Amino acid sequence: KDIKNVEIYDYTANKSYNLEPYITDEKETYKIDGKEVVKEKFTDAYQKVIGIMFTGFNDGTKMYEKQYTIKYNMLDKSVKTVDFYTFEDRKHVALVNNKKAYTVLTGYLTDMIAALNKASQ
Repeated sequence: KDIKNVEIYDYTANKSYNLEPYITDEKETYKIDGKEVVKEKFTDAYQKVIGIMFTGFNDGTKMYEKQYTIKYNMLDKSVKTVDFYTFEDRKHVALVNNKKAYTVLTGYLTDMIAALNKASQ
């Protein structure tokens, strides 16, 4: 509701995605990479992006390669950024607005990218 659009950067595949929900009282429009798509296609990918769950806190001192960035552009013009770095075999570190670090299961990110690839075809 408060999100204008979400930009996702996959540095491992050198690919980006842009999700734009536009909802008014009269109309709902959903776009992926500028192309209008049906609601179900959009919702599946969007839920994978906004549904990433943090599994714990992290001190942010052990981060390796940055693999993904999610940038939330809000309607009030503010921006929230989450960068994901490799950490352990099955975990990534999520750095929120370059301040707070959390751990995330890699599977959430893999599922997100798969859903984005499917929805953007």
